[in-house]
Amino acid sequence: MSKLQVVKTFEIRKLKSPYSISNYTKTYSGANTCFSTDRWDNKSQSYLLKDGQHICFRYLDGWENVWFAMGIDTNGFKGPNRYGYDVFEFKITDSLYPYTHANGQYCSYTSSFANHQSNGRHCAYYALKDTNCDDNSKGYWESLKF
Repeated sequence: MSKLQVVKTFEIRKLKSPYSISNYTKTYSGANTCFSTDRWDNKSQSYLLKDGQHICFRYLDGWENVWFAMGIDTNGFKGPNRYGYDVFEFKITDSLYPYTHANGQYCSYTSSFANHQSNGRHCAYYALKDTNCDDNSKGYWESLKF
């Protein structure tokens, strides 16, 4: 647990630059994007860890049911700050699950959703499996375009 030392805590609705993920996150394909804040409640929190990681917990209500989401930027404010590269999202219900979609539409360079603001949010599943959703003959990490 020594690696999970929190050095700064933020209330998500009060985040200001440079700590707001909205100010620096890009999609998987490189377009500017941000976390949607319209469904966040005031108890949602963001944490900056001693090792530089940035973790956000969001309370989501009104979709299929109530659940929490966890976003993590594995290296904090250092680049590339892109979903599917160093920013990943997970769903927390009875356990921790990577966001995913059956056809990989939000983790793709080639799908019709490649330029969608959510592209990359479902990449955690493919990154953990080391599978490229555009070409499953290739590994996930070897397929990233820098």
